[in-house]
Amino acid sequence: MFRQIRKLCLICYDSHLYVLQIESGELFWKIETGDSIKSSPCIDFEKGYAYFGSYDKHLYCIDIEKKSIEWKKSLDKSSIFSGPICDSKQAVYVSTLAGNLFSLDKNCGKMIWAYQLDKATFTSPIIDEKNLVILLGTCGGTFFCIHQEGYLVL
Repeated sequence: MFRQIRKLCLICYDSHLYVLQIESGELFWKIETGDSIKSSPCIDFEKGYAYFGSYDKHLYCIDIEKKSIEWKKSLDKSSIFSGPICDSKQAVYVSTLAGNLFSLDKNCGKMIWAYQLDKATFTSPIIDEKNLVILLGTCGGTFFCIHQEGYLVL
């Protein structure tokens, strides 16, 4: 069952994620990270969570309504520019500027798998749940199709 979240999550280069009331535009709350935020948040409407990366080298999971950080994870000691994506089951996927794609348990942040790409990626991955693949391109000009279990699909 999906939650009705009447909030808007906005990221900012000033190191904050702002959560605004949709009806009034008033600030509901904000979270500060250790550096700029350039990744768009991914919203899990079942849990009411938002996932986003920061240049402070962490992926964050926040509970929008409870105003709390559920978990925060350092992945490979590199910044996160791309926006994460969530599947409909258990995982959140994110790529880093070190050129890695990660799958994490969206409830607790535990790493499920990591895949080394050829270069950094600034684009957000795309998920194709029908074919169980994650699609993304890198700065090296390579387009990757990775199975949701973490292996390259040819």
